[in-house]
Amino acid sequence: MKPIAMLRSLLAPLSALTLVVAGPTLMVASSTVAHAQDVRAEAKAAFGEGKRLYGEGDYRGAAASFARAEQLLPSPLNDYNIALCYDKLGDAELGIKHYRSFLVRSPDASNRAAVEASIARLDSALQAARQKAEAARQAEAARQAEAARKAAEAARQTEAEAAARKAAEAEAARKAAEAAAAAGGGAAGTGGTDPGAGGGGVIGTGVGTDPGAGAGGPVPLSSGDPELDRVAAINVASIRDSQGQPVVAGGGGAAGGAGAAAGAPAPTGGQVGDGPADAPKAKPAYKQWWFWVVVGVSAVVLYSIATADDTTAQPGFARDSALVPPRGLLSPLGAGMAQPGGATLLRW
Repeated sequence: MKPIAMLRSLLAPLSALTLVVAGPTLMVASSTVAHAQDVRAEAKAAFGEGKRLYGEGDYRGAAASFARAEQLLPSPLNDYNIALCYDKLGDAELGIKHYRSFLVRSPDASNRAAVEASIARLDSALQAARQKAEAARQAEAARQAEAARKAAEAARQTEAEAAARKAAEAEAARKAAEAAAAAGGGAAGTGGTDPGAGGGGVIGTGVGTDPGAGAGGPVPLSSGDPELDRVAAINVASIRDSQGQPVVAGGGGAAGGAGAAAGAPAPTGGQVGDGPADAPKAKPAYKQWWFWVVVGVSAVVLYSIATADDTTAQPGFARDSALVPPRGLLSPLGAGMAQPGGATLLRW
């Protein structure tokens, strides 16, 4: 065999082996190139979509398209375009973020000065917005604090009004109770009569009664002055009877008092001396007609006594004997009489 033929026979298997080994590598490389071309094309399409939306004024949609292009094929231009979109939207924070990212990735950018000016402008706007937000927050806090203060003040006012109302009600109840107690005490103090005072004796004459006297009328007590005793001995009831005048209810007060003092039975219903619920309120003595009769008679008698040397010898005294009992009708001192020292009618 020729040497050339032998060499060809030996190299033939090696050629086949080379094709087998290198084939997959070439296929992978071609596939990678095709994928890279597809990614670039997709990124280019996203970039073009962003430019279109930016031109239409849809800045938020344009920013999203530029962000998609950045994911597919990173580039500093994507940061710049995204920063422009947020600048148009007034979002200072995101605009400043992407402007600064662009300058970091492209330190030698030809528009660096313009980008830095945009950053300063957005930063100033951001600070103003933050100050405005802080002022609004403080104003809201002040408004809420004022509302809370007014609510607390209204609550205190309501409590104070309720306390004042309760105090007024308590004071009114106290005054009503005092008035009721005063009315009840007044009725209890004026409704009854003194069982030992008799019915309608002469008021203020100082005339007492003898407990042992009979039913013939009251027996005057001695005052120590004979002339005053004569005045006190006048029987007003007999004078009224002789003149045909009506007898005041309870006219037998002296006798009634004497009977009560002597142990006589207490008067029953309808008689003088009934309980406080039955007895009417007595009028003052000076408003009774018989009081002035007594005063007039007493004045006449006293005048007669003062002007007469001998009362029995004066002319006309006999005509008044019906009014003034004779001296001999007076009971002697000590005969069933009280001792001197009692109250006198008048004194000079």
